[in-house]
Amino acid sequence: LYLGITNALYLDAVRFGKQKATNNIIAFNPAFTNSTTPVAYMRGTNGAAFRFQFWTIGDADNETTVPNSVQANVDFSGGKLDALTGTLIVGRGEVNTADTGYAQGTLTFTAGTLDALNLTNGWGRGNSSATATISGIVNVNGTATLACPNITLAQTNGGVNAALVSGTLNVTNGTVRGNINAGGGVSTVNLKSGTLVVSTNVGSAASPLTALSLSTAALHFRADGNATASSIYAASVATSGTSTITIDSVANVASTKTVHLISYSGATPFASLSLAPLPSGYTGNLADSGTSIDLVINVAVVVSTPPTIRNIQISGGQIIIGGTNNVGAGGTYSILTTTNLLVPRTNWVVLTSGSFDANGNFSSTNATGTSRMQFYLLRVP
Repeated sequence: LYLGITNALYLDAVRFGKQKATNNIIAFNPAFTNSTTPVAYMRGTNGAAFRFQFWTIGDADNETTVPNSVQANVDFSGGKLDALTGTLIVGRGEVNTADTGYAQGTLTFTAGTLDALNLTNGWGRGNSSATATISGIVNVNGTATLACPNITLAQTNGGVNAALVSGTLNVTNGTVRGNINAGGGVSTVNLKSGTLVVSTNVGSAASPLTALSLSTAALHFRADGNATASSIYAASVATSGTSTITIDSVANVASTKTVHLISYSGATPFASLSLAPLPSGYTGNLADSGTSIDLVINVAVVVSTPPTIRNIQISGGQIIIGGTNNVGAGGTYSILTTTNLLVPRTNWVVLTSGSFDANGNFSSTNATGTSRMQFYLLRVP
């Protein structure tokens, strides 16, 4: 099925590669992607503000015939996807315990936004006697964004052989925002110059990702000083190049705290990670505990710089004094003067008064004194 240049789909549910359907591809017509940017716009039947309820790709659904094979490749490369959906399932097998077929689903998009409430990528529903292979692959490439608060990779139910169920999320230059759960099968996240914005969790201590691959990637976290769990749990973390960790927000940090970011087993990814500047008001660094990459964070010590006279020069029989308040626009100042440093500060003479300019600077021109030694002091209220 080739899509045209402008495609507006208002629907309740859509299924590509359902039950016994195989060798399916849904894509933009190459004749259009070579000359323009086609768009697929997907909404519920009530209009632009509404999600359509259900979307499956490579779904055995309620089929009981064995062996059963289903497959679909939905590829929006070269165009733009703009979709609001409730539930998206990519690669779901049937429940028959004797099934020896396969279920394969692949979704790729390179621009636009896919906003889903729930995404299950790879879902095995048989039991340990079934030998069907289940595979779900989602590719978020280019400038595309996947936003989903509940992503599950390689979901296993009913005692299914976990080794036969895989869910893979590939993020190449694109962005994923949300939470990712490892469903018990082979769950993999590959970030290649891609961005992962973690809302709360990726994997868990009880069910970590099988593998996390970082290649010049960007990871965004929220740092909560009261949190005890890591934001990411992965059985293995492979790295290539330098990946950057950015802390988008900080909460519950009033003294030094250790926030667990990435829990791992095996080789440490520490040397391939760098920390972007923290939000204003905080200082910190990355640390490696041997099983987790941590953020050690504290409130920044604010050092206030006093108002300063920066330059004094004599020109045309007058003395020009310039300086700054070191805090920015506004405020008044006075210049005090004396010929004897031993005179108490209260006895210094006010030479001139004025206001700092829009940049917090000032310049004051005054007559030169008659003494061979003259001292000046900048005072602010």
